[in-house]
Amino acid sequence: MHTLSKGGAGSGIRIWAGGLLLALAVGGALYAGAARTVNDDAEQRFDNLTHGAQHSLITRVKSYSDLLRGLEALFRTSEHLTRRQFHDYVTGLDIVRQFPAIESVNYAAAVPSAQRAAFIESVRKDTSLAPRGYPGFTIRPAGSVRNTRCSPTWNPIPCCPNAWASTSAPTRLWRSRWRRRATAAR
Repeated sequence: MHTLSKGGAGSGIRIWAGGLLLALAVGGALYAGAARTVNDDAEQRFDNLTHGAQHSLITRVKSYSDLLRGLEALFRTSEHLTRRQFHDYVTGLDIVRQFPAIESVNYAAAVPSAQRAAFIESVRKDTSLAPRGYPGFTIRPAGSVRNTRCSPTWNPIPCCPNAWASTSAPTRLWRSRWRRRATAAR
């Protein structure tokens, strides 16, 4: 007979148990290695995504700050910037495509109380963008603003055709407040 069969059932179980333990050890080691590899890959993907998002965000913020610097430079080029010049500059920026988060670009002219009437009249007669001018233009609130040397005047120039079509909650809230104030001031 063979020597394997002479040992009886006890030695066969020991062989099978040893093989099972060896298989479990090798399987556990392979599982741990695979789990570590999957975990490392997931961590690497996460790091790449976060670095990509960070770079994208930094690039966008820089482009928007460059836009503001460009507007500042525009205002420094001229003592009196006309509505047409400002409109042409903003139109040339292609804001709808290049800066989709911006809904409008506007500026506020500081108007001393002594020049208020002349400023209102000049805006009403300005036909550079609207053929009829702006006959209903006025500075609100009427009278002078206390504790200031000048009265702020807003001349909004929407840069995108859908600037008033935004459905975001902050925009709707701002728009409703603006309309209420405009209606109350009439």
